[in-house]
Amino acid sequence: MRHLPNKAGSAAERGTACHEIAEVMLRRRLLLDKDNVLYGFVDDHPLTHYIGKVFNGIEADEDLVETAQAYVNECLLILQPGDRVWIERQFDLKDLDPPAEMFGTADLVVYRASEKLLIVIDLKSGAGIVVQAENNQQLRYYGLGAMLSLPGLKIARVEMIIIQPRVAEAVKRDIIDSVDLLDWSAELLEAARATQVPDAPAVAGEHCRFCVAKRACITYELAALEAARDEFDVIEGTEISVAVPDPAELSAEDLAWRLTLVPLLKDWVKTMEATAFRRLSRGDPIPGFKLVAKNSRRKWRDDSKAVDWMLSKGLTIYDAVTQTPLTPAQAEKLIRDRTGMAALVMNESTGLTLVPDTDRRPAITGLAAAEEFDVIEDFNEGD
Repeated sequence: MRHLPNKAGSAAERGTACHEIAEVMLRRRLLLDKDNVLYGFVDDHPLTHYIGKVFNGIEADEDLVETAQAYVNECLLILQPGDRVWIERQFDLKDLDPPAEMFGTADLVVYRASEKLLIVIDLKSGAGIVVQAENNQQLRYYGLGAMLSLPGLKIARVEMIIIQPRVAEAVKRDIIDSVDLLDWSAELLEAARATQVPDAPAVAGEHCRFCVAKRACITYELAALEAARDEFDVIEGTEISVAVPDPAELSAEDLAWRLTLVPLLKDWVKTMEATAFRRLSRGDPIPGFKLVAKNSRRKWRDDSKAVDWMLSKGLTIYDAVTQTPLTPAQAEKLIRDRTGMAALVMNESTGLTLVPDTDRRPAITGLAAAEEFDVIEDFNEGD
């Protein structure tokens, strides 16, 4: 597995493109002197300046650009004049004598001398998985690398921040004493050495989601199949039958166990579907499956001509054209003076989501939770 090429999927490619857009935006916004000390901010181009341009081989769309802009806005709220700032700070861990090359790039590194504080910021552009900062091993790796790349600074604490604009809780933080972070490096190196053991055992789990080797990993596939058997009572044999258990009949412990298997199973299914899509796209047949156009939606060929036509048919301009105010996020991108804005904005949840109890958000139980869901009277009864 160590020798498999690192071919990123489309989601990863879009993520890289979003990082590139964010880097360009940040460099245009920050005024840094020769020592990387921040002394001011400048306005950036409007978002339309970036839409349609190519980043990482991808033509930037509105979603990519807005995600990058939201990340930059959060960074600007964190930064203070006098901070030393490094955008896309590269690092390696060679001073720790690792068993193999260990390196990386931190999206944004900030040093605040008055607090002896190093801030390491990581952009997560995805929306499907909410990434937490507390005890995040990848984030600690970036924090450790950034600290080692700046040996001349007096650092007492390292604050690690995840900015994930496309989820409800966009900014998550964790902080650690620099001494404790150096102590943690021993744990990191021990895990790294374990990967270098010949024929080291592969272990499937949550970490498989982003592994480039999973499409060729028998351990991953067997774990997913085992999850399928446990989740759906799949009966082995040439004829696969599936008996879906009624969740209402499961004990709390059995339901909890099945829920832990769901992410691996979902990810395995997505991987199979993505592989099939790629093969069919290049003309390789897959028995029983084909690619078709998605359902089409009607749209005007020319909006201005369409409005003129509707007006000619007796509609008023207020009937023909709907107008809605900008969202708070869109307004923030255009207005620098936000005085009075807080009183006009409220946070409204889009609903409830099921997460492990390690998630930092408070649990919602009882009537508040019941009101969010329709009760299923009989799980196995047909429509």
